[in-house]
Amino acid sequence: MSDRFPHGKTEPKNLESFEKALGKPLPESYKAYLFDYNGGLLERLSFYDEDRTKDFTISSLFGLHLGPKEKRLQENCKPWNYYDLEEFKEHLQPYICIGDGSTGALILLHLENGSIHILVTDIAGQPFNIVNIADSFDAFRNSLLSAAEYAQRTSNYELEQRLAEMRAIRARDVEQYLKGKGPLVD
Repeated sequence: MSDRFPHGKTEPKNLESFEKALGKPLPESYKAYLFDYNGGLLERLSFYDEDRTKDFTISSLFGLHLGPKEKRLQENCKPWNYYDLEEFKEHLQPYICIGDGSTGALILLHLENGSIHILVTDIAGQPFNIVNIADSFDAFRNSLLSAAEYAQRTSNYELEQRLAEMRAIRARDVEQYLKGKGPLVD
């Protein structure tokens, strides 16, 4: 973390009041983050989905404070208040929004099991998609990448993708050769 408490620390009474309003306790690892950083900016901002097929960048994590309204957890925790998703409130009830991504994706915390997800909108034919990111807030924090790590992993990922494509082409060529339908070229 590079910017602890940009809008002040949270107090235990604020956290207790927030949990009471939610009707559920927050996972311990997320509570620890609120007490230790309360919406502070992260040094490591990039992460992938569980399948490592999509990457995201954190724009902000919310905190319990009286700073700017758009950075307050207590003001922004209901995912159905975003993107006209009110009709999906029942489906989104188990989640709270704890931050947002640079592309408008919402960072969600599942209140039942503590897992972290991303809510992505503008999916073809769907109003939104919820993508699993990590099994816990600690696992999420541990998976975050610095700009340099992200660049390296992205390069490696693209290389792996290209190698997979080349292997598929080679396998197709070998299959065609074995069927007598073409030359095998090295």
